[in-house]
Amino acid sequence: MFLTKEEEKMLEGEYGEATRIAMRLIVKVGEALGAQKLINVNSAQVSGVSYKNIGDPGIQFLEDLVRSGGRSKILSTLNPAGMDLKNWTMMNIPKEFAEKQLKIINLYMKMDILPTCSCIPYLIGNSPNYNEHIAWAESSAVTYANSVLGAKTNREGGPLALASALTGKTAYYGLHLKENRFPTHYIELKTELRNSTDYSVLGYLVGKKIRTGVPLFSNPKILPKVEDLKALSAGLATSGSISIFHIENYTTEAVLNKKQYQSEKDHMEKISIEEEDLKSIFDEYALTSNPDLIYIGCPHASIQEIRKLAHMLRKKKIKRDLELWIGTAANVKILADRIGYTNIIEKSGGRIITDTCIVVSPLKTLGLKRILTNSAKACYYLTALEKLDVGIAKLEDCVDTAVRGM
Repeated sequence: MFLTKEEEKMLEGEYGEATRIAMRLIVKVGEALGAQKLINVNSAQVSGVSYKNIGDPGIQFLEDLVRSGGRSKILSTLNPAGMDLKNWTMMNIPKEFAEKQLKIINLYMKMDILPTCSCIPYLIGNSPNYNEHIAWAESSAVTYANSVLGAKTNREGGPLALASALTGKTAYYGLHLKENRFPTHYIELKTELRNSTDYSVLGYLVGKKIRTGVPLFSNPKILPKVEDLKALSAGLATSGSISIFHIENYTTEAVLNKKQYQSEKDHMEKISIEEEDLKSIFDEYALTSNPDLIYIGCPHASIQEIRKLAHMLRKKKIKRDLELWIGTAANVKILADRIGYTNIIEKSGGRIITDTCIVVSPLKTLGLKRILTNSAKACYYLTALEKLDVGIAKLEDCVDTAVRGM
């Protein structure tokens, strides 16, 4: 691999031990994957934040980097933690877990990484421009950044994204190269997509079918909103290793490369998506009895989604034997507080939690058995990792269940 004189100095430790450790990791991975050089990146999104995921060895690794002088050289934000950093007692989080989780956040802060603790960095200040090289680890955000924003990032592991934060570098391979971003599959939509849950299920379904590659979706009848694209990105990244998609005549690269994509369409593998295909996923994740918890916010809810929930819950009461949690970023909740949405939701019996997601929280301490959500990603991980009974429904049906029951 070719390294500049500055990069050689970083690798040799002239910029400090933490930089040397980070550069060594980036170079080793880059060499293994055939990268011929490194490139500069302008932002990082670091995963490996929840104590549930990284444990004590992760804390030791972060302590070593802090002790070695590790400091972020670019705009760097954090993925969700394992709990609401302020209201963790409300979640029945054990004190020992909370203390170690707060220690992790503090260590990241010492490295000048912003404690945003959210999976939607692109909606809270870390929003790269078209063609900008970045190093992100959160799978749904990676897919959104590549597909919707037209930025360029691979699906980095947590330590590798952290290494990029500490150096401002990443290896030049994969989706940083234009030729790897062209469509490989044409997805013909023969059903109407009515809401973000449909997009979540669509992504999950396509991910299961093709596993890897770059899907090009036919133009939907109703153009998707930010929340739809967020849900589609999460679904694709959950059931498959899909980090970029295109939508005909809509997403940036599909518009810019319209003639080329059209001319190559005949060479792409074609998949048709019917209404029955979507229904099969709803059937796969179907609850037969009332849930203990209804969770909205995987990926984190936008202010528009919270606004919609507040209007649906106004002057209504959630059933006593049921919890409704809405996960979002801390600064999105501040806006919801100011507008009054939080007050409406809390009066109904719901709660807005920040900094975390139930996918990375210690759910076994909560005694939950059945969860209803509008997210295919949450369904997959809670079923696979926690062995819980999880169902999926559109947002309106989730709220209806919360106030009336199944």
